[in-house]
Amino acid sequence: MLGSLIGALADYRTRVNADGGVVEALTCANSLDADVVMIPSGYKATKLYSQIGTDGVDDFDVARNSIATRVNKLGLIEEVAIDVPRLDYSDGACPVLLTEPQSVNLYLNSDVLVTQGITTLASDYTVSFYGTGTVTFSGTYIGSLVGTGGRVTKTFTATAGTLTSTVSGTVTQAQAENLGYTTSYIKTEGATVTRLADVVNNAGDVNSFNSEEGVLYVECAALADDLTNRFISISDGTYDNAVTIIFHATSNEIWGYIKVSGSPIAILIHTLNDATSYTKVALKWKLNDFSLWVDGTEEATDSLGTMPIADTLNEFSFNRGDEANPFYGKTKAVKVFKTALNDTQLAQLTTTGEI
Repeated sequence: MLGSLIGALADYRTRVNADGGVVEALTCANSLDADVVMIPSGYKATKLYSQIGTDGVDDFDVARNSIATRVNKLGLIEEVAIDVPRLDYSDGACPVLLTEPQSVNLYLNSDVLVTQGITTLASDYTVSFYGTGTVTFSGTYIGSLVGTGGRVTKTFTATAGTLTSTVSGTVTQAQAENLGYTTSYIKTEGATVTRLADVVNNAGDVNSFNSEEGVLYVECAALADDLTNRFISISDGTYDNAVTIIFHATSNEIWGYIKVSGSPIAILIHTLNDATSYTKVALKWKLNDFSLWVDGTEEATDSLGTMPIADTLNEFSFNRGDEANPFYGKTKAVKVFKTALNDTQLAQLTTTGEI
């Protein structure tokens, strides 16, 4: 068993390197128990590699027409080129796939920030920085943010007008965003800078999935509990036939949601304690047998419903199937099984991440 795993990972690394890609943290990508497996490790511009297979069919397409940043394995903020997926080490020794929406750093000079003003709408804003200084706000919001050495953030609701930020002490990598949460650092030098959204989709084909039964597993955390619908899906490239895990617009709700020929077949709902904490989720589908497992427990079931005919599902994407409602968050692993696992296997999978 160990020998076959080592051999499979060696083949994976050889394939990625031969394609001009890079492999990081190979020991983290050591779970090959499913039919499709993506544990963030191998990548290049426009590509995120899946661990199983030699033909590249199950690899994800990646697009982001701007540079971006990540925290690398040394704990340093590092610039990432256009269309390169971001393997981020903010949360530990094993990287996660970081997917974020478009955002703009409204501060003109992120590292030379004494007093700066930005124009605000009546909306939520988030300010963040590194260092031990203090940023004092006046104008459309009044308050302060005190540095503790690492990254600190403050989210507030501004009125329309001008927000002035005044700095005392040491502040670097300052960022002001028109969002209700903070995102990765966007460097500015004299003008605002926009980081475009990450798009990760189009993995697999009809041979990768079993439309009639199977399990979709993810280990991930939402970027924010922002009351929007964010999907991870296996579909036919539309939202008419889709097996989806949804971080729902209702606060902290996660759904297993299956559509066939445009109609909902199963709706399985569970409320998480915190959608921004890492969660292991498995959605099982089979004729008249649907269930949603979360962190080792079966949380919802449905015993009535059909599935699409064979060879209908053909694409894995970090959206709902038609590129709408993308998932923004941090993903440690995704797996797809072509058979509907039993309860013992599902409990183990959503506890340990393996069967």
